[in-house]
Amino acid sequence: MKGQRTLIVVLTLALTLVLAVGLSLAEGPEHPEDEPLPEGTGLATPLNDVIPIQGKLTDASGSPINGSRSITFSIYDVSAGGTALCSDTDTVNVVNGLFNAEMDFCTASEIDGRQLWLGIKVGSDPEMSPRQGIYAVPYAWGLRPGAIIGGSGAGDGILYLYDGSGNQMIKLDAEHGAIYLGGDGDDGDVVIYNSTGVTQTILLDGERGLVDLGGVGQDGDIYVRNITGTLTFQVDGATGDVSQIRTGDGLVKAGAFVSCAGNSSAIHYSFNNVGGTISLVADPDTGQCTIDFGFDISDRYFVATALVTNAARGVTCSRSGLPDDQLHCFRWDVSGNGNGGDIMVLVY
Repeated sequence: MKGQRTLIVVLTLALTLVLAVGLSLAEGPEHPEDEPLPEGTGLATPLNDVIPIQGKLTDASGSPINGSRSITFSIYDVSAGGTALCSDTDTVNVVNGLFNAEMDFCTASEIDGRQLWLGIKVGSDPEMSPRQGIYAVPYAWGLRPGAIIGGSGAGDGILYLYDGSGNQMIKLDAEHGAIYLGGDGDDGDVVIYNSTGVTQTILLDGERGLVDLGGVGQDGDIYVRNITGTLTFQVDGATGDVSQIRTGDGLVKAGAFVSCAGNSSAIHYSFNNVGGTISLVADPDTGQCTIDFGFDISDRYFVATALVTNAARGVTCSRSGLPDDQLHCFRWDVSGNGNGGDIMVLVY
């Protein structure tokens, strides 16, 4: 019927009662790690998803309504317009305008701490306006998104999560900035899945001290960046390659296994973990070759070794007078004369 009005008085109280129960568990006394939780704490049957609603329904003249009415309850994240996050239609018995109902089509994914509003529609009438805001008791603010646990004058913020047997499984310690995983009989593991929720892409195994990256259809890569966002270190899960910023120390930047033999010089094998391509620059002299590493090596260390034969005795390399990315090498025999053959050069 048109013009019906409702005054939702007990909705907020009913909702805050649920929140207050959850809060009493969250703010209970700390439990020593070597003691089980007190009997019943954390082991009780979980709360269901039912929202109790009480209200008063009158007609346009303000007279209480009696009889059965079809009432639709909807929850929104906006005070007007928008699309309902969840709705429930029930046949409600109204006595002297008063009714009790239960809304049980909402989940924690909709009631997640954001500001919400309740819309009510009786029969074929339009939804009543304005919608009723849903609010929490002040202590329940500690459970909403962005809540601060602990802080100045309140001590360190610590959260404990227990399993169904009362064993502490997770501890978040604000004093030390630490997360403790695992407990009695259980390893502390971290498992992360991709957006499909099926493929495991990251595993931290507390039993074996193992970090496992990647999964089916996904390479496990590692990227390390400095404070400016520059990539300084990378491990490529697809190829197994490890690369480092050119100016960093600790890894071999490039290597070349070369036949150093004047005009007939050739590269057998090479790798470059900085970027660019390793090539040779023409050099006509016997036992000599110039290697272009494709990146600046003017401030890097290098080592060169001659694969010794009966004739060859060593190799000498120098950057003197060359571009920053090149190195000139001379492979010599026991008499100091040029002797073409294989050398190996590593740049750090």
